[in-house]
Amino acid sequence: MSRYPTLCNNGYELGRTIGTGGFGKVKLATHTLTGEKVAVKIMDKTKLGKDLPRVKLEISALKTLSHPNICKLYQVIETETHCYVVMEYCSGGELFDHIVEKSRLSEMESRRFFRQIISAVSYLHDKGYAHRDLKPENVLLDKDQNLKLIDFGLCAKPQGGMESLLLTSCGSPTYAAPELIKGVKYHGSEVDIWSMGVILYALLCGCLPFESDNIDELFRKIMKGKYGEPGWLSLGSKRLLRRMLCVDPLHRIRIKELINDPWVKLGFGCPPQTSSLNGDQIKDNECLDVMSQYYNIDRDVLWERLSKWKYDSDSATYLLLMNQKKSGDPIRLKKKELPKPQEYVIRRPVALHTPSQENRRVVGRAVRRKLEEANPTIPTKIKRNSNIETPQQSTSTQSSPGGKILDSLEKKLGFDRVRKALTPRRRNVAQPQRKPEVLNLKKDLCNISTTVCKDPEKVLDQLEDALVKKNVICTRKGFVLRGKLKSDMDEKLKLSFELEICMVPSMNKDNGCVVAIQRKRLKGDSWMYKKICEEILNFTAKCDTIQE
Repeated sequence: MSRYPTLCNNGYELGRTIGTGGFGKVKLATHTLTGEKVAVKIMDKTKLGKDLPRVKLEISALKTLSHPNICKLYQVIETETHCYVVMEYCSGGELFDHIVEKSRLSEMESRRFFRQIISAVSYLHDKGYAHRDLKPENVLLDKDQNLKLIDFGLCAKPQGGMESLLLTSCGSPTYAAPELIKGVKYHGSEVDIWSMGVILYALLCGCLPFESDNIDELFRKIMKGKYGEPGWLSLGSKRLLRRMLCVDPLHRIRIKELINDPWVKLGFGCPPQTSSLNGDQIKDNECLDVMSQYYNIDRDVLWERLSKWKYDSDSATYLLLMNQKKSGDPIRLKKKELPKPQEYVIRRPVALHTPSQENRRVVGRAVRRKLEEANPTIPTKIKRNSNIETPQQSTSTQSSPGGKILDSLEKKLGFDRVRKALTPRRRNVAQPQRKPEVLNLKKDLCNISTTVCKDPEKVLDQLEDALVKKNVICTRKGFVLRGKLKSDMDEKLKLSFELEICMVPSMNKDNGCVVAIQRKRLKGDSWMYKKICEEILNFTAKCDTIQE
């Protein structure tokens, strides 16, 4: 039985957990009608407490926003205890993991990603929202390497518009603007620009501009606004970073200026598109025809219902059909499968369990004779319908029908052989050798580090040894290695992550499969996780020295 029957009843097949957050966890699921993959954010309302209004604001924002670089909302399902938010699945993982994989990005790739972030944030501001938690962990990549902004749990929509001041300090410390640290009133658009500057620095440099294990020291660095400028940064990127990471918000670059900055337009010849180009909410007759035929509803009646955008099951089906059309896949809905009629056939058990009456009588007498020989006190004859109950009779009447089974077997096998037959022997069944999961390269893979080794056990052993030397607490379960890193001062959890040893097909088909390591951050500091991942990547580079 599913742990979340509401999702099953609404046409979703749940898969693995792909993310966790402050408000709940995110699971991969399949929309059964279309076969499309979706991400489902599951939130327990009883545990949200004072954060429940933030969740409602996030859902309200997602219903309002429709942009190619903002993760798309498909459906909202609410019960008395839970809230399920069904969204677009981005198979490419976090932008943060992309930075980890490449250490740092080229200027051209950084610019391409950054233009998409500008496009999404500019659209967001035009709609009257400030994100207030922009960071690479809140930017996902789809299968085509396009960015999608997520996590609007800390967003704000000032009642007086974007020019109104806000007071709530929120977001991640390493991406926080100086005015947030000071605790003064601020403009949402200005703190978003500062966070975008930190993201751009992370893309170009592979590290953060302001970093420290001590929170007070980190805040002092942010307040000063001093950071290192590596030699590989171009003059245009240095100039833009200085304008974005300007301590004084009054002199910080505005979003309109950012769109038209020469560095942003370099190589593209035009500024990034800021208006919504998402055509999901337009009327598409082809998708409507498929739905109207499936549900046997008039197309215009169906569109009238859909155009209210209630984000129910019909909205999800329509938007996922639009996804199929964009991807060039056939637009179709799976046919409803009628339940197969079950055949209730009464089968009589085999002779082992249902001995004939004659056999029971014959073998029963043989059993009694053997018992009489063993114990002469047992009466030789007992009337069949006698009401006199001896201790021996009492025992036999309390026995289960299994006693009758003995009767039939006794005649054929003998008492001792029957005893052995009914006592199952311990069989030395060889346990199947443990093998790691083989991943399919045709599917979208992310956070994978391959090795040239073919022995997963040896890679797992050496990986565990390497992590232990880094003071990482490791636990193993099969081919999954879970690591924890705690603070030396107060023993608090600083980082939790999971590494799974798997197999991937080699590029050279003759070489079969090679061992790979799939990474997943569970909780804790992202940039500390990046350092651990760098150690893992260094480790995989040395795996060719492992003796096969």
